[in-house]
Amino acid sequence: MGGLPEHVLSVDRSRALVRGFYRAFAAVFLGGAVRICVAAWIGTSPMRWELLWENERAFFVALVSILACLGLAAAVCGILSARWFALAAWPARLHVSITSESVRLQLGPFGSNAYSWHGMSLRTLEDIDPEILASIPDELLTLEMRHTECQEDLAVVIQRFAGVDAEDLNRLLRPYLMRWVEHANGDRA
Repeated sequence: MGGLPEHVLSVDRSRALVRGFYRAFAAVFLGGAVRICVAAWIGTSPMRWELLWENERAFFVALVSILACLGLAAAVCGILSARWFALAAWPARLHVSITSESVRLQLGPFGSNAYSWHGMSLRTLEDIDPEILASIPDELLTLEMRHTECQEDLAVVIQRFAGVDAEDLNRLLRPYLMRWVEHANGDRA
């Protein structure tokens, strides 16, 4: 796929910071709910837990299970928020690079990967005739970018980390899509 434009998109650190705050808020909210419930039930409750355990074992187990699930959800949200905060404060240069050889993701705590175009599938989600593809505006296209080594749509990953909207990403990927369509039509002929 030589002769195509190269693009380097910086990771949007402010968006990463906001995502970290959202997850931290969820962790604090869930953890606080567990803390308040445990303190209310154990510390000041007139309920006798020994009797509850002996007489209503199913209710006790259900109550403890709910609190454990809430605590686990708080811990997971806390870990996720730490990853997003680490991304926002990562000292090295973070970027998404789209070249004629590969798509490279340098995402700090989320990993660094390079996906070659050989294992890539780039297509529109709608069935569009290749002859009219060039005349369709970018805002009307929905691209899917899949690679054999990645379970997630790379177009979505790029939008999530680089902070570009779908229209701008479509504009950047359009030359690659046109080459992809030409290549696919050449294989059928």
